[in-house]
Amino acid sequence: MISKSVCRNVAITLGQRVWLRSPWERGCRNGAAVAQKAVDAANSQRTILATQAMGSALATKLAAEVTVIDHELSELYPEITERFTRHESADVLLSLPGFGAVLAATFLANIGGNLDGFDTVDQHAAVAGLAPVP
Repeated sequence: MISKSVCRNVAITLGQRVWLRSPWERGCRNGAAVAQKAVDAANSQRTILATQAMGSALATKLAAEVTVIDHELSELYPEITERFTRHESADVLLSLPGFGAVLAATFLANIGGNLDGFDTVDQHAAVAGLAPVP
């Protein structure tokens, strides 16, 4: 488990700009406030552990790798969006609250690419995680 002090060093090193390049930048509600709270919480930590330097270096490296992957994924979003909007069910899925093109495309891929595979709306909701399994 990574200690709070390691997380503090990573957050301070990376700062709010990296937090904002995460999914929050792509439409999460109150993303800037969440990022600022995370950085403020990291700055308030005062515990120092014997393994802090090594842990901080490792966590910083991993955070940088995640940032690179996140950037690569964000470059794919326009292509995913363009391809998804051509799907016959795009309008229906995009009308669902909280569904953007990437989430809707992911949902569609998880159900086999066809909304007709379920007998009821309740089954759709259950697969989407919006309701208990009927």
